[in-house]
Amino acid sequence: MIHPGDNVILVTSLIGQAQAGEVHVESNPPLTVSAPTDNWKGALGVGTKVTLIHKEPTTMFHAEAVVRNLTRYGLSTVAELEMGEWVEVDRRRSPRVPVSLPATATVVGESGGQVELLRFAGTIQDLSEVGCAVASDCKFERGTLVSIEMHLAEDESPIQVLGIVARCEEPNVAGIEFFDFSSNSKHRLANFIRRRMISAA
Repeated sequence: MIHPGDNVILVTSLIGQAQAGEVHVESNPPLTVSAPTDNWKGALGVGTKVTLIHKEPTTMFHAEAVVRNLTRYGLSTVAELEMGEWVEVDRRRSPRVPVSLPATATVVGESGGQVELLRFAGTIQDLSEVGCAVASDCKFERGTLVSIEMHLAEDESPIQVLGIVARCEEPNVAGIEFFDFSSNSKHRLANFIRRRMISAA
């Protein structure tokens, strides 16, 4: 799937302060990637947990990894990664329920080696344990990283998830697959989905 010479997206500090950038695959296996040192500014270290995203013409994959070795050569940093399993985006592995929930999304982009963050309000239109559809005034692009803060109930604190835009729908609706959750967000989301499915039965 991944070959020397490919470029993949590497994400660190997934919730709250996501940092993302394109890295160059030097070898595989073991998967070794490189990028300009200034792009990361101390965000990478031995033991750092990261997420890799690989785009292909018709689909995308993501995988968890841990930095096992880190070497700096001049202006570049080379990281050797211990890889988890690659997972295909948007396989609809869980039932979805219709909802209308307020959400705040932060689009995580990369331009010229610098991370760009854009916050906007949106509405979750359907929801599952592995993804959602969100409508907003923002025009999404497939493969964009999105951090979402959603309110499952008015009297509860919001949950936070990180996902990737798997598909774009009209008008301004994006299908997002989740791959990282803050604190107990995954457990709270599962309980919310279960209650909605029971009430709809």
